[in-house]
Amino acid sequence: MAANTVLNYLPRKSFVHSLTGTTKLAFFLLFTFASMITYDTRVLIGLMAVSFAAFRASRIKLREVRFMLVFMLVFLILNNVFIYLFSPEQGVEIYGTRHVIVTLFWRYTITWEQLFYTLNISLKYFVALPVAILFISAKTGQGIDELLEMVNLQPPVTVEMREGTADITLNLIVRFGTCVPVMAEKVQKNVKAAVQSMTSITVSRVNVIVAGVQVRPEAAAE
Repeated sequence: MAANTVLNYLPRKSFVHSLTGTTKLAFFLLFTFASMITYDTRVLIGLMAVSFAAFRASRIKLREVRFMLVFMLVFLILNNVFIYLFSPEQGVEIYGTRHVIVTLFWRYTITWEQLFYTLNISLKYFVALPVAILFISAKTGQGIDELLEMVNLQPPVTVEMREGTADITLNLIVRFGTCVPVMAEKVQKNVKAAVQSMTSITVSRVNVIVAGVQVRPEAAAE
């Protein structure tokens, strides 16, 4: 069954659109890494400001990406709810202190640490979302984008750190007729090279998940 992409290329005359695909990919992955590995609110706010500034510079309108914004907002709310249900003391474990605001029932309490942790989790989403949208909707036909013309990147992109190395998981919608094994190998090679050349982080694995197939409009009509 064909899948409809939630974002496509949105042409604009902007500085962001003029960047090469490699630069956009590196920028996107750097922001993803940075937001994943830190809980420093000051750093996250700074990254978010840069992320939103880049989005504004792209001249893409919010209404053009409204579906993705609503989708990620719902996902963020559900994520925070389930974090609290399954680990109500996560913030306490991370920050090492415990200041109770109110006791609810059983093992559930509301602490300042958990609220602060929830704030930082939310900031992480707002750091990554604008650059994710830009990476998908502002790609051109230059450099690595020749490869990315065959695919559309879909959220979420996950990064798992293990003993100083990173495991990256990408969800892709592939164009109809694309040779998936060849495409996956090229994506893995380029993502690994881009991350390791721009950061000091070693990438141990790049997982590529094919989330769906996008058919041409004329093919879908048939």
